[in-house]
Amino acid sequence: MKKSEFVSLILVVCLMTSLFTGCGSKQTSNGSNEATGSSDGDNSINSEANKSTGSDEKVTLDMFGWEIYQKTGMEALAAAYTEEHPNVTIQVNISTWSEYWTKLEAMANSNSLPDIFWMHTNEFSRYAESDLLADLTNLYDDVEENYYRNHFPESLI
Repeated sequence: MKKSEFVSLILVVCLMTSLFTGCGSKQTSNGSNEATGSSDGDNSINSEANKSTGSDEKVTLDMFGWEIYQKTGMEALAAAYTEEHPNVTIQVNISTWSEYWTKLEAMANSNSLPDIFWMHTNEFSRYAESDLLADLTNLYDDVEENYYRNHFPESLI
């Protein structure tokens, strides 16, 4: 993997981490888990889920990647995020490349995709066209106009 691809991947993982905070399961007061993302095929972030990240309500997210050598970095990203959001727990899971896409497809087919997961350019269209990825287009509109164009290579946009 080229250095620029690696840096881009880390940036995307950071971005996904901040985006999917409200999409995971949250632990309710009775200890059960409740899905906080939309279940009607619309992958927009649920406003109730967004509210939960600013409260003391417990939120558990699953992060899934394919490179064992990146596990430490993924755990560091998760730790940095949860330090600022102590009500959030991020469980980092790793698979081998040879099993990753089979597992991810099975999760997609069973409507149980992880909250945060790595995506490859060769697979992106299939998941995007199936409406399985959140639309991040307007995520940083309130921060900076043209945020993505200013911070990411055109090929990632």
